[in-house]
Amino acid sequence: MHRILCALTIGALALGGASAASAATFSPIGSPSPLSGTITFTTDGSPPYTCTLTLNASITGPTMTFPSGALSPPGFPCSAIVPTFTPAWSVNVTASSGGVATGLDIANFTLVTVFSKCSDTVQAQWNDATNTLTIPPQSFGIGYSGLPCTIQGVLATPTNVSITVP
Repeated sequence: MHRILCALTIGALALGGASAASAATFSPIGSPSPLSGTITFTTDGSPPYTCTLTLNASITGPTMTFPSGALSPPGFPCSAIVPTFTPAWSVNVTASSGGVATGLDIANFTLVTVFSKCSDTVQAQWNDATNTLTIPPQSFGIGYSGLPCTIQGVLATPTNVSITVP
């Protein structure tokens, strides 16, 4: 009986922790907040492609999504890499410190080229003081030839975006 009660208590604590992470508050609510910066992307063993990724954040308070964005500059290779936003990329808080989000997952992150469709959840770090989103080097998805896609980069926003966790 004691083991069952202990297991139920641990389960309740785990659920409590999960709901706290999902209770993040994103602000400012309303107007889109652009994030822009340099990313380096590879697919199917390609050389690294360096482009500027601009994302438009939609913030409703309890959620933040990226429903649109683009890669630049025009011309090859950046114009040959297409970010797709169906469904919109969604942001989930995975870590926090002192009530401020530090770790994020970006779900539905998808880049398409003629050689591959790379799609997966991408891990990132948020710096609330500098309004920067850092994507550390990582694999995400598998290209058509079976080789992994990779990405890394840093995006910043001029808007004072805040992600707090109670």
